[in-house]
Amino acid sequence: MHLADDATKSVVEQFGMERMGYILAYTLNYNNHDGRYSHSNKEWADTTCKGEQGSNIRTDWIVRSHPAVLNGFVDMYRKELAAEQQREPENRLSSSSMLPDRFADQSDEN
Repeated sequence: MHLADDATKSVVEQFGMERMGYILAYTLNYNNHDGRYSHSNKEWADTTCKGEQGSNIRTDWIVRSHPAVLNGFVDMYRKELAAEQQREPENRLSSSSMLPDRFADQSDEN
């Protein structure tokens, strides 16, 4: 299976880069035991989103796609993210900006 060159475009338009990145990272962290995800994508996911542990896991945030297809999609997302960061270096994403809105208020309190 081959992903179209603009496969991430419609998802970014619907959900935004930050949300999409968080969900992709969350999914890879949840499935970190799966060898079909590249090492570099697993490392990126680990630095982007730690996710929840134990009973706090949000299974509704996990992308249900074949790991090989999803790994390719993550590669495409990361390339688009890098290109966006080069175009707008002042708008680079911080680790706290990757948190979903429901966590944003909590991070400001700490």
